[in-house]
Amino acid sequence: MADYNPNSYNAILSRIETKLDALTEKIDADAGDLEKFKVVIYKKVEKLEQFKYYLLGSVALGSMIASSVISYFLKK
Repeated sequence: MADYNPNSYNAILSRIETKLDALTEKIDADAGDLEKFKVVIYKKVEKLEQFKYYLLGSVALGSMIASSVISYFLKK
């Protein structure tokens, strides 16, 4: 029977395969977390887009009111 050689190709390939299996399992586990994170990010982006339109509308309304007040006092 031959002695175990840790530097043989079979031993090296076996260790590489074991590491790849571990990485694959970790990636599969992280994929579920990424899907949950993606949903949270999409909700935050949606809220920021809505805020952008509310802010734009309030600035437009404020500008209109300020313009009306200025033109009222300039006509006097």
